[in-house]
Amino acid sequence: MSPRQSVPIIPAIVEVGSPFEKEQDKVSVQSVRSRRRSSIFEELIIPDPS
Repeated sequence: MSPRQSVPIIPAIVEVGSPFEKEQDKVSVQSVRSRRRSSIFEELIIPDPS
């Protein structure tokens, strides 16, 4: 009985956790994009010493 009960519980947990994970992914993607943009602007504004 225990394996049968644990099977339906696993997908339920995944479904509940998926929206939170998606939000975290969006935040991480935005932070990465902002960092890339800042680095690009810095390269354009500040010339390389080389």
